Amino acid sequence: MDYLGRFLDEMGPADRTGLLVLPHPGGKGRHVEMTNDVGEIRDALSRVHGETRGLPSLNPSAGIGGDAPLGANGRNPFETPLEEQVMSIVRNELTNLAEVLANVEGPKTLILVTRDVPGGAPNLADNQIFAEKAARARMKLYVVRQIPVPGVSADGEPLDGRTGRGLFDLVGLTGGVVFDAVGRGKTAFDRIARETSGSYIVGVEPDQSAPFSKPLKVSVTVTRPGLTVRGPKQVVPPLTRQTPDAKQTLGTLMMQPRLSTEIPMRIAAFTARSGEKNKLKSVLVVEMENAGSPIAWGFQARQDNKVRADAFEAATTGELVTENLRSVSTSAVLSPGQYRLIFGAIGADGRRGTVQHPLDVTLHKAGDLEFSDVFVGAVVGGHFRPRIVFGPGNRSLAAFVEVYPGPKTALAQIKTVFTLTCESSAGGSTTPFVTHVTGRLSPATDKVRAEAAIELPAEAHGNCTMAASVENGSASGTAERGIVIAAEAGPAILP
Repeated sequence: MDYLGRFLDEMGPADRTGLLVLPHPGGKGRHVEMTNDVGEIRDALSRVHGETRGLPSLNPSAGIGGDAPLGANGRNPFETPLEEQVMSIVRNELTNLAEVLANVEGPKTLILVTRDVPGGAPNLADNQIFAEKAARARMKLYVVRQIPVPGVSADGEPLDGRTGRGLFDLVGLTGGVVFDAVGRGKTAFDRIARETSGSYIVGVEPDQSAPFSKPLKVSVTVTRPGLTVRGPKQVVPPLTRQTPDAKQTLGTLMMQPRLSTEIPMRIAAFTARSGEKNKLKSVLVVEMENAGSPIAWGFQARQDNKVRADAFEAATTGELVTENLRSVSTSAVLSPGQYRLIFGAIGADGRRGTVQHPLDVTLHKAGDLEFSDVFVGAVVGGHFRPRIVFGPGNRSLAAFVEVYPGPKTALAQIKTVFTLTCESSAGGSTTPFVTHVTGRLSPATDKVRAEAAIELPAEAHGNCTMAASVENGSASGTAERGIVIAAEAGPAILP
């Protein structure tokens, strides 16, 4: 339908959408995993076509005793593969989908585009199971029944009193609604877009005598006349009264399609060579604003939908960077390549935060030598500490790169220059602050460390960039790192 594609334009950048086609066309199926890329969904929809032949009767018992055969060509309507798949939609596919989505935090909206599903007393138990799992998943159900003109179904059959009975059974149990999509479906999808653009969250707190993990009936009424209220017909309390442990909670938190923002945070990754052959080491630093200590944290580095590296810490105080920023550092050893990094944290006060970061695990090049990312931080107690934000008390910074010479690289032709550029400066001037420092080289067995220390005058503050330029004779390369330098007065806030 034309307007199903247009409905996707209403999706926000944090919304995720998936597609499941039933019955499976050609036995192979067509589905798209939940994604932020609506273009992928739209492309898949362009290849979806409705079943050209009439669907089987979903109420075959109504024909018993009549002259007409029960099924096409006189066959039993439950014997053909297509009909068996149709009858199993609620029993298997939709119920399984609700069960999977229960592991994803937050409300979900399921839009079912179909002519009908099995209904009546024989299918009541299956529909009730789906309704319970949908309630546990906090799923809102909209059914779009496509008809080309009023009174005629999508396959050309007249709409009678029994057509769509299974759909109304289903939405009656889940608190959903059936919309008839006449023609291109504009009215139906416009209505769904309006209803899903905003909602109220009503909390339900059962008393101590209420059986946990059992569905409880719920109804919501309002006094405003003419207002339609749509909500679930039942709620399912948590499976246990016990709060899951921090590791389990973090694992669930990092699987959510939406980011948790109760703890504002920034993340940076610094890549260099590792001690393992054909592997690189990414040092990760995360700075969190107003996170109650101790902090439970964890991360996953994912590639091709697989977790390639992860870590978990049940409780750490972190390093107090400023009065309102705490920092934690860790590392991951990975093969060169592109990854998606997800970091999650839970503060002592229960607030949560997650952040995602594209992780490019690679080295920079200048001719036949390679060099690491530029590390930027502060020296604390004689030790280097990577930083993203420099508070008002930090008026100096340290930076270094690791240079890995090639077999024919002459050390005498290696030169490094560190350049700090800040877009904001004192007195409201638009002229950026820029300073250049030549790196000091410290050769080691298999690498050369180029480092620099930079004093920060009052005019150096705001969003800044540290660039390390490595020259190898006529060849050169540059690595850059964005940082934030606070003014001399006031707290450092993550912008």
